[in-house]
Amino acid sequence: MGSISTTVSIDSLKNMKPSVALELKRIAIREATGRYRATNPRVFGSVLHG
Repeated sequence: MGSISTTVSIDSLKNMKPSVALELKRIAIREATGRYRATNPRVFGSVLHG
């Protein structure tokens, strides 16, 4: 696969600001949007909170 990912526990994501959680997962989000050829991805509350 060759991708670099940051391992973050679900509990720690629940206790941080959304902007910080997104920054930690930025690479994974960009890889997923590229894989599915999404052009304007949106991340909202239900995705961050599980």
